[in-house]
Amino acid sequence: MERVAVVTGGGSGIGLATCRRLAASGCRVAVLDIDADLAGKAAAELPGALGLACDVTDRAAIAEVAARIGTDLGAPAVVVANQGGTPDKRFLDMTPEEQHRVIDLNFVASLDITRALLPEMVAAGTGRVVYVSSDAARAGVPGQAVYAGAKAALIGFAKSLSVEMARYGITVNVVCPGSTETNQMRSMISEDGIQKRLKMHPMRRFADPDEVASAIGYFASPDARFVTGQVISVNGGMLRAG
Repeated sequence: MERVAVVTGGGSGIGLATCRRLAASGCRVAVLDIDADLAGKAAAELPGALGLACDVTDRAAIAEVAARIGTDLGAPAVVVANQGGTPDKRFLDMTPEEQHRVIDLNFVASLDITRALLPEMVAAGTGRVVYVSSDAARAGVPGQAVYAGAKAALIGFAKSLSVEMARYGITVNVVCPGSTETNQMRSMISEDGIQKRLKMHPMRRFADPDEVASAIGYFASPDARFVTGQVISVNGGMLRAG
């Protein structure tokens, strides 16, 4: 029986690579993205996939999308909360409005997505939840203080939720990408900043999105059925967290 997987931010970058990997493993994928064109294009290349526009900071939109997924694909067995982003601004240069938008997108939205989709997993007695955080949450990055704080909160939430969900056969894990070669990363960091990171990087390159998707795919797979509450960095050795 095919599993249903839901991927937010699935229209490009790490999200798109994850959708492709999950589809290749036999999942029917619901591709969620704020950009309807990207969601549709991604879904069109995947067998049995569904592309849906969704602003994940809008609870009503999440509820509508969750209902559509249930009707068109069935109950989700895998949820990958991959959405995220931030302006490259130091804390005191951000407005309170920008601060709240970053927190809503990178932390609160993951809670709302989980709340909308988790009850069906509980009812089924099985499921995989994977959150995409960031190595910024583990090391701290100037210009991304609020983003790092929100992504760190996501790690704490995931660890606690994993304990609550273990009795239902649901695993909850986190992937922390380092710098990854995506359009979003290029839009967040100046060219000078990118060159500085490359010079400091042990491998002298950034991750390919598919290299991050491979870790997400592992956590989403049956092979990881006894792995929960864990955090893995995919960063080429840039950060060696204990």
